[in-house]
Amino acid sequence: MSARLAGRRVLITGAARGIGALLAQRLHQRGAKVALLGLEPDRLEQVAAGCAGAPWFECDVADRNQVDAAVVSAVDRLGGLEVAIANAGIGAQMTLIGGDPSIWDSTLAVNLAGSYNLVRAAGPHVAHLMPGKVSGDGHAVGGIERLPPSAMLHQLPCCAAVRDASAGGCSVSRPR
Repeated sequence: MSARLAGRRVLITGAARGIGALLAQRLHQRGAKVALLGLEPDRLEQVAAGCAGAPWFECDVADRNQVDAAVVSAVDRLGGLEVAIANAGIGAQMTLIGGDPSIWDSTLAVNLAGSYNLVRAAGPHVAHLMPGKVSGDGHAVGGIERLPPSAMLHQLPCCAAVRDASAGGCSVSRPR
């Protein structure tokens, strides 16, 4: 168990298979409490079983209402949230000329809008402390840094929302 991950509450999209499933298992093995989001209930249930019965939710990240509801449910089940990982994605290929526009539409809906939907829904729940920022009553202030528009097209679709998962932060940060 990793002291840095012990007890951290982590939400992962695209957790039914591949990188998302492996990430859930590894984080769980290192002491994190995970919640899983995805489109394949049977696979989510299997991954959850390997993570001590982690909560899982069938959720299409392209649907903002589904993401909002799943995040609220995950926060309730985990008792809070420190990290949100936008792992869900489509890797379909198509030719631009003569290709099927529905492939383009679904890829943007999941890879770009899905990442946005997660950051938007999880942001208010994330307990990421911003160094040096305190409220009037002396408590640390949490938040998500704003991603500059110029970086959005090549950063969000790839796997946004996490800068330092091991430290428990959910942060979209400016490129350096």
